[in-house]
Amino acid sequence: MMHGREFIVSNQATAKHSKTLEEINSEKGSAGDIPLCYSIRSSVINTNFLPPGGGIWITHGQFIVNAFATAKHLDTLERLNADANPESVLSIGMHSTS
Repeated sequence: MMHGREFIVSNQATAKHSKTLEEINSEKGSAGDIPLCYSIRSSVINTNFLPPGGGIWITHGQFIVNAFATAKHLDTLERLNADANPESVLSIGMHSTS
């Protein structure tokens, strides 16, 4: 169940970086202890307007990172997504030139 502040990782990044994502997601704590940051590289979905019992559809193969780990590792999660999705507009400027 999603509660807010989670990061949904793309199918491609999940397949390419699953071990790293599992390690990041294993970190638990209170997300409220970490200031909420926004990024121009990630879309925010406001679920406050969903009806009771409503939900978000994700595709098979996507990975949902818990809120605490998202708050702590947002930059890394965005880099992993960009690395696996070089054609994405959100990944512009995030790739190494090597």
